[in-house]
Amino acid sequence: MNAAFQRYLAFGFGVVFVTTLLVIAIAFPNPTPFQYTVFRLVLALAAAGVAAMIPGFISVQLKDWVRAGGALAVFVLSYFYNPAALVVENATQQSTICNVTAGLSSDVVSRVYARAPFDPNAREQTFQPTSQEMFYEWKGVLTVDAPARAIGFELHHLQEGDRVTLQPETVGTVSDELKRWYSGFPEPGRSKADYLVRTISIPDLVPGGPVTITVRRVLQRPIDGAGQLISFENAHAANCHVSQILAPKKDDAERLRNRAVQLAGHVYRMAGESHPVPVAPDPGDVGEHEVQTTIEMRCKDQACSAMEGGHFEARMGKSPSEHERDRRTEELQSLKEELATIVGCVEGPEINPDPGQGGEMIRMCGSPIPLSPQMAQQLQAILEKHRAHLDVNVAKTP
Repeated sequence: MNAAFQRYLAFGFGVVFVTTLLVIAIAFPNPTPFQYTVFRLVLALAAAGVAAMIPGFISVQLKDWVRAGGALAVFVLSYFYNPAALVVENATQQSTICNVTAGLSSDVVSRVYARAPFDPNAREQTFQPTSQEMFYEWKGVLTVDAPARAIGFELHHLQEGDRVTLQPETVGTVSDELKRWYSGFPEPGRSKADYLVRTISIPDLVPGGPVTITVRRVLQRPIDGAGQLISFENAHAANCHVSQILAPKKDDAERLRNRAVQLAGHVYRMAGESHPVPVAPDPGDVGEHEVQTTIEMRCKDQACSAMEGGHFEARMGKSPSEHERDRRTEELQSLKEELATIVGCVEGPEINPDPGQGGEMIRMCGSPIPLSPQMAQQLQAILEKHRAHLDVNVAKTP
């Protein structure tokens, strides 16, 4: 074998091994122990082959046994001085205990409605309560003592129509309702689920930033079992352990029944025996020229011996400015009709172009007409009645 052929052979040998190494590295970025052993073997053979070819490239004449020994030495060093296995160190995340500092509380709320026609001329109006809407309310507060991520939990035993709020609203999301059955399996033969479940997801929560979850249920009939009480279940977080699961107490059903009866009685008598306040659904949207006030009442103590007010709302069918504008339109229309009985045809009202006078203007139609003293007196009386004035040219009567 001549020297030129040996050089070409060595070059091909190197290309093959380098290509093999690249293919293995790309095909197996995370090799198994066996694959990594094969990789070490190929690498050592490539290094030994390169070492054996170096003397020929630099024209150094060595005996064959010296070149073979050098190649073997390079192989041994390359193979045995590579690590026998890949050591991947995963940064273990320290788990932090996240303590939920407040449990689940429950109560009864009465929303008391008072609605009456709005009087724009009155400085004060008194409204008698007309009805009350009763609610069961469950409230849970989540607080952590260290930053927590990806917090989630489920609200169990929800019913259709239950209202769920999250405060602050932007801290997380509330999922849609999912049907559940007490058996734990779907039951196709039943058209209605035993209860509903919603999932609360909170991406991040830091100490000092509590999250409040409130569930309200319209009180249509007393709670008749513990299965209807809201519970917070399957709580978890990505980087911590939740140390407390929010669950209702066994005597909550009886306690809520008693408080509902007592609170409804207090509200029923709040306006006196002559103005009872019955339990009824929300009266709906406020009509035109109506005003409605709403106040939420709760039991003041554990025994519900008295009640106290809380959240207050006021709604109007129309704002005071809208009422004022409507009243002004009615007055101008009335003035126009009365003027027509004196001067005949009138037009308007329209905006007065004179900036010094302002207000609206009613214009006579057609040609000027003569005004008798009697007509002038009637016209003056109309103007005073409507707090208006009229620019006219009074023609002399013959």
